[in-house]
Amino acid sequence: MKNLPVIIIATLASLCAVGCILLIIVILRTSDGNGRKPGLLHRFYKRPTAERTDEAIRIPDRLTDPENMNTADSTATDTIRNDEFPAPVFHKTYSCEQMIPAGSLADIISGNDLYCKKSPWSKNWANPKGRGIRLTKEGLSFEDSVVTDTLTGIMWQRFASPRPVTFGKLESVITAMNTGRWQGYANWRMPTIEELLTLLTPDRNRFGHYLPDRWNSNADDIWSCNPACDSLSIRWMWVVRMSHGRCNLGKPDIERSVLAVRDIR
Repeated sequence: MKNLPVIIIATLASLCAVGCILLIIVILRTSDGNGRKPGLLHRFYKRPTAERTDEAIRIPDRLTDPENMNTADSTATDTIRNDEFPAPVFHKTYSCEQMIPAGSLADIISGNDLYCKKSPWSKNWANPKGRGIRLTKEGLSFEDSVVTDTLTGIMWQRFASPRPVTFGKLESVITAMNTGRWQGYANWRMPTIEELLTLLTPDRNRFGHYLPDRWNSNADDIWSCNPACDSLSIRWMWVVRMSHGRCNLGKPDIERSVLAVRDIR
């Protein structure tokens, strides 16, 4: 009887040792292809996988910054043969600097089935039932810093300029892009309001903008080059709000983003 405590302790120690061995076996046990379930280690631990690279969310290494224009690809050219791209299906009515009254813009939007969300600020030219020009074909080719649009025959900056500017400073931004041959081209310009509206879609994409699904715009208010009217000393300009899906009138002294384009045909 004197040795009973020792026997009990030894028995418990043996049981603990056996239990530990069994626990280790359960944890390390993995599937051998015969239908056995993976062990606890496999259930609660996932081997880290390579980081997913998604073209739609990859940040480009070059943005349009007037102070950093010397990174352009000097191998590109301004001239692209017309047979490299199909004929555009959308043709703009107005060029840059042409004034577009609200009534005329309303006709353009409804006549081309373009989308423009209705709001107190856009109700006179809105087209909330518009389907846009990309209903059956997106027509966009995405690269790191540019987007080629075969439906309109133009190339876009993929990401807006990092510094919003007033309308009076737009020319200096475009000049800096062309002087520095941003992305290898020297024919960048401001988009017309019609061209901007061709980007809008009836539904928000996964990035919260009324844009084609893969386009993750880094800006909201975008300048167009078209004035809407002259009111006293103010020249109101047409602008597009990507996160709201509509076009508005904008005062030229308010800072907004630049999304430059160039003709590819």
